[in-house]
Amino acid sequence: RAKINSGYGEVDVIFSFALENFVQIKQHLHDYQHIVKVSEQLQEWTALQKKKLSGEIGLRLKNGFVRECHGDMHLANMVYWQSKVQIFDGIEFSDELRWIDVISEVAFLVMDLESRERPDLAWQFLNGYLSLTGDYAGLSLLDFYRSYLASVRAKVLSIRCSQLNVRDAKEQKILLDGVDHYLALASSYTQPRKPSVIMLHGLSGSGKSTLAARLNKRLLAIWIRSDVERKRLFGLFDGSQGLLLKGDMYAPEAAIATYQRLLDLTKSIIENGYSVIVDATFIQLKQRQMFYQAFDKIDVPIIILDLQVEKNELRERVRKRSNNQNNISDADVSVLEQQVHTLEPLKDTEKVRVLHINANTTLDSKAIANKVRKSINTTN
Repeated sequence: RAKINSGYGEVDVIFSFALENFVQIKQHLHDYQHIVKVSEQLQEWTALQKKKLSGEIGLRLKNGFVRECHGDMHLANMVYWQSKVQIFDGIEFSDELRWIDVISEVAFLVMDLESRERPDLAWQFLNGYLSLTGDYAGLSLLDFYRSYLASVRAKVLSIRCSQLNVRDAKEQKILLDGVDHYLALASSYTQPRKPSVIMLHGLSGSGKSTLAARLNKRLLAIWIRSDVERKRLFGLFDGSQGLLLKGDMYAPEAAIATYQRLLDLTKSIIENGYSVIVDATFIQLKQRQMFYQAFDKIDVPIIILDLQVEKNELRERVRKRSNNQNNISDADVSVLEQQVHTLEPLKDTEKVRVLHINANTTLDSKAIANKVRKSINTTN
């Protein structure tokens, strides 16, 4: 972890690099007015981000998120070797570019995957990082870092383009198209979004996590899980909170704390402009009402995916799952039976938000994602 007075991860250092990108792009491609115009717009936006994000960046340094990283973690510096992704060619020439916020490291790969039209893989990676670390606060900086790092790629191509002679017109066009591509990508991260909340509803074994794992990549949503956050609250998962709970993880007190944690995370994620998939049973009305009260008043759409499975099928699934040591859920058949007895069915007043899903068979995540989008658009 970088020390507070090390000079690493500080606001002025970060934004000096970020703003220098546009100086160099305009210097090398000053004859291309459309590139100059977009660069100036991004330069102005980046300067505004310095004012907006200074406090958050300072907190990240204070809280230990600035570390010695790879510094250049994109796909060209990765190879799949011996059944593992091996990352190579880290930055060695600059301590300032290597000692960075870990969310910047994450943002580089997310941006690179998106630039190659694989947002599904980008969000699978992002959600994996967030679930493992609990670093949802880092989302407040994700747009800035993605835009900054896309601009870095544009700068690199602009330098290469300016070094070509007239005979290299074909390659120059390829490079200019690349500059346009990365500047357009950088600009896309500056645009406001309309986030929504997708709540899963169903008993243990109904396939909520299986569906959420597929949907987050289609809807480009942040996926938060009660099973993970409950364990984090009990200190049984990486990135645990400072105040840990003790006792039965499925006791009423633990459920209250877990749903409050999910609500707090959802609020934070929505504030940063990202849609959220909340993966929990939501079998009690008061649990659902917490979310209605928080988001109806700020006009954030809530869609409920109600996964319906026959009881005997649920019991069989939970029994099989209990034998799988790699499964994150600790809900066994006794927990399922408790859920059956405490289930409070969706009320008629809630059903305007609900998409019912027959989860007895294989789920068609593409069709479900399309229904969710249609429902959100209707709500908006």
